[in-house]
Amino acid sequence: MNKRKLTALLLALMLILCGCQGGRQNAAIPEDTTVEKSDNSFGARYSFNMKSIDKKLSEALADYSADYDKVQWQTLSSGLIDDNGVAYTSYCKTQKGITYTAAVEDDSKKVMNLGCGCATKRLDTVLYRERFLKLNAAIAQCAGGYTESDRVFLMKLFDDLLSGDEDTLVYRDMLYIKSVDEETTVLMTAPCSDIVIRKNDYREYEFN
Repeated sequence: MNKRKLTALLLALMLILCGCQGGRQNAAIPEDTTVEKSDNSFGARYSFNMKSIDKKLSEALADYSADYDKVQWQTLSSGLIDDNGVAYTSYCKTQKGITYTAAVEDDSKKVMNLGCGCATKRLDTVLYRERFLKLNAAIAQCAGGYTESDRVFLMKLFDDLLSGDEDTLVYRDMLYIKSVDEETTVLMTAPCSDIVIRKNDYREYEFN
């Protein structure tokens, strides 16, 4: 094989490789570390408190929920104890049919999980489902230390979770959880330790 043909072949291979990598360019990689160890049943928690994440959520949700700041967080349940004996309080705020949720450790004041839910029947509407996925992607972006450009990937993850049979998926040591019944659908993100992930045999989300 002469030099010209070899060069052409190498260039072709490079283009193929770049094309393969380009097909996965939307796979999200956290820009910041937002997780720390915890004694709770997940073995991990977010490194931020409600005040700091609420400010980020206000900015991230501005395009999808203009009135987010007009509603304050309310205590849903207090004095809760998880399976490891860690006390926590759950909070919520409801705005235009969307209920935002959060769980916070009582001692550390750090957030354990974040999410939002809506009436299940509303998700039959394509536009409402898309908005719901965008809200959850924006929340996951803020909580997981991702950038705004990662929202497309996170939307797909939540869409696959919502459409699939599994209630929990794992991506980069973060749990993505759904709770669905006839009345309400809730999607949630929560950091988790490797030990807990292996123990419960959670499936790692594969980006396609």
